[in-house]
Amino acid sequence: MRTDGQIDLADNKLLATLPGTDRERLRRYLHPVELSFGKVVHEPGTARRNVYFPVSCVFSKQFLTATGDAAEVASIGNEGMVGIPLLLGCTHTPIRTLVQVAGSAWCGDSATMRQEFVRNEALQNVIFRFTQALMTQMGQNAVCYQRHSVEQQFCLWLPLMLDRTRSYHLHLTQDLIAHTLGIRRESVNEIISRLARRGVIRHECGCIEVLDRARLERASCECYGVINREYARLLQ
Repeated sequence: MRTDGQIDLADNKLLATLPGTDRERLRRYLHPVELSFGKVVHEPGTARRNVYFPVSCVFSKQFLTATGDAAEVASIGNEGMVGIPLLLGCTHTPIRTLVQVAGSAWCGDSATMRQEFVRNEALQNVIFRFTQALMTQMGQNAVCYQRHSVEQQFCLWLPLMLDRTRSYHLHLTQDLIAHTLGIRRESVNEIISRLARRGVIRHECGCIEVLDRARLERASCECYGVINREYARLLQ
């Protein structure tokens, strides 16, 4: 990552795996954007026009219920991209995608990127591999939500957020965490308090600082290891 405020295509891990000539070709069609917290980039039932390759921001993909409640099915950071259905010719999906952590990304017009996807075998291969990893994350999340405790779910989600932000400090309110995981705010408060008493995290003023990453991962379930290994296997 650049330290002077500039970003490079290779700051996105998916783009970094492409041969240099293919990455440079994509530079013509992508432009850097700064995305604010809570910005909705894809809304259910509306046409999607852009794809995103996150650098420092994190996206949350959510399903909405008829009552307006939402539950996260996956998060995407600098390991991947947002907008796979657009490259496959689907402009509408039932999933809402919003910015969970503000930051930078590369943005491209979906029609142009679809043309590049069709003609560029290297881009196809890396996006197919990322899609497999994303499917693993979504499937493992479903298992976790059904079979594991809310504390284990939180301890799965938090390391994934750390991986995507490359930071041990996360600005996350309890309301945001509860909304994301689909659990009660009181449950989030109890989990955070327990982990803080154990010296795993520190929480104050809407900021969570991870003090002991190893213990945090041990407090999780096997799901984090499954997801992490699949991303490492497919995107190196």
